[in-house]
Amino acid sequence: MPATTEVYAPGDFLLGGYPFATRSVTIVSGAGVLVRGTVIGQITTGGKYTTALSASSDGSEVPAYILAEDVDATSADKVALVYDSAVVDGTKLTFGTGITSAALEAAMQAIDRAIYVKTPA
Repeated sequence: MPATTEVYAPGDFLLGGYPFATRSVTIVSGAGVLVRGTVIGQITTGGKYTTALSASSDGSEVPAYILAEDVDATSADKVALVYDSAVVDGTKLTFGTGITSAALEAAMQAIDRAIYVKTPA
């Protein structure tokens, strides 16, 4: 099987020289079209992910990751890359209703995930 390469363009929400790392997670069917930079949370039952919304009560109200690529999970579960470590510009992320940069940063600190939220001057 021949090797292929792709150009990866991370998005302007990544800041500084801090190394970023990605991992794969499953976005739950019905989550819709999500854009790179969307803050997602994990649904406790089943362990899949969707947009973090503060009004949710299924576990996904707690921010867990930031999408590293666009994904369409309108009608089927989709595997997507997320950032597991990065320094990000909180003003350029896509937040679900009631989720803020401060909530994202607090959630990352609580689980000791190396995602740092900054607001450039």
